[in-house]
Amino acid sequence: LEINLTRKEEKLLEKEFIYEQVSRMMEKISVKAENGKEETLILAKKMNTLQEKIKSTTQKIMALIAELSMQQAFAIKLQQEMRDKEQTILCIVSRLEKGLPPPREIEQDWLRVLRDEKMHAIASEAKAK
Repeated sequence: LEINLTRKEEKLLEKEFIYEQVSRMMEKISVKAENGKEETLILAKKMNTLQEKIKSTTQKIMALIAELSMQQAFAIKLQQEMRDKEQTILCIVSRLEKGLPPPREIEQDWLRVLRDEKMHAIASEAKAK
């Protein structure tokens, strides 16, 4: 009985020793897990901040691209108007060199400009008086 008791006590001591070892290891692992959770939380917050910055920057870039597209379209329109006016001027110069009168719409535009200048001059004189 004593031998059996001694053996059981030895086994119990071994189990207690193993339990203590496992408990210490579990405590260390728990501390590491907690630290890992805090680091993960910090990294997640940083990642959210960076994602918000990326979204904001992307929206700004898209707005700038849209504005640039509008400016390009306006520039193309102005270039086309310039080409049209150059073509009109070339046509007028060609007609004048041949001794022909300018096209009727150009003549009407010119008369309108002269009339507007005359009206402006009259208004300026009236204002001066």
